[in-house]
Amino acid sequence: MQHRQRNTPIDIQNAGEDAQRSEAALARCLDRLEYLLDQETGLLRACSAIDFMNLNQKKALLLLEFMRLSRTLPKHVSPGVGARLRAVNDRLSENSRLLGVHLSAMIEMSKIVIWSIQSEDSDGTYSTTPSGLRSR
Repeated sequence: MQHRQRNTPIDIQNAGEDAQRSEAALARCLDRLEYLLDQETGLLRACSAIDFMNLNQKKALLLLEFMRLSRTLPKHVSPGVGARLRAVNDRLSENSRLLGVHLSAMIEMSKIVIWSIQSEDSDGTYSTTPSGLRSR
């Protein structure tokens, strides 16, 4: 990596081209992220089976790529990039909301299974209801 020496004039044209390349790379990364989020959100809405391990791995790699690309962007990005980031943020918020609903449902189902297992394992010794009166 070459470092600019002090008092060396900045090459404005190359700086502008670098910014455009960085924004284009970021746009491609955001395209892939939006596609992945749309897939996952669609599966969550349809209550379909989801390979969370695979999706989480892909999202983690895209996040890493996004973080690396964001470091190459100039301080002030074009208005299009800002709008695009807001759109991705909206998609992330909806995806997060649906994941929360899904997680809450899984927690409730787990509680039912745990209660069912505990009820079957109990012989009624410590129950407040006599075993002859318990319903199964």
